[in-house]
Amino acid sequence: MERINRIAGFLVTRLSGWLWTRRTRVLDDVPVLTLRRWRRQAETVGRLVRNVEQAAARRIDASGQDGVGLQAPADASFSFRPAVLSFPQTPTGHVFPMTGTELSAGVALHHDISPAEIIVRQDRGTDGQYPLIIEVWRGTGSFVSLSLALPEAEAHSVTRDDLIRLSYQLEMEQSCEVFARLNLAHGPNTEQVVRAVELRPGHDWLEFDVHFTQFDPTRTREIWIDLIFNTLPLNRIVVHDLIISRRARLSL
Repeated sequence: MERINRIAGFLVTRLSGWLWTRRTRVLDDVPVLTLRRWRRQAETVGRLVRNVEQAAARRIDASGQDGVGLQAPADASFSFRPAVLSFPQTPTGHVFPMTGTELSAGVALHHDISPAEIIVRQDRGTDGQYPLIIEVWRGTGSFVSLSLALPEAEAHSVTRDDLIRLSYQLEMEQSCEVFARLNLAHGPNTEQVVRAVELRPGHDWLEFDVHFTQFDPTRTREIWIDLIFNTLPLNRIVVHDLIISRRARLSL
């Protein structure tokens, strides 16, 4: 059955590619009514394809077996790659974005640059990766950051017996200090833990120990990590990959 499914998938993909390629070549020769029908069909097909791509990316990331980029630790109880690094976003970029601009589900850009001469864009890398490029041109200010929210279900499963890991692959034209801040919002309070991000060979992850906080998991509201770049203008930051994962302290 698996072999039949593979063959069927191959044939459908080839046929679909042939159909839409042929339609592209004759766009100037068909009536407007036909073009409208084709556009509706293209929107439907595109939406279905994006749904499959996004669902597949989420499951592959959760398995930790995508074979490209960073990998979650073997003893992780959950892991995920932020959506902006997992699959194409619409729009793919933002010019002069305001602080708080949402880049994808669960990911937002914050900064204190004024005027905000910043360009943020999603690149199409190799092996299905989608690096995020942040270019800071001119303006006064001191930082650019990404807020990375844990999915709601995962946030509510975090306990004080957990370690939360941020694995990272970063590149910068001009070196600057980089920090990661874990935010544990519970009830009216928010616990914060700050760690320096080391950018040298052999160091591509850091961990937060939830045990040494006053976090009350029975009152969880949300959990997120701020990745903070204390950068000056005229810098280009490339976030090649990020993975957030959790493992039990007992695994130490």
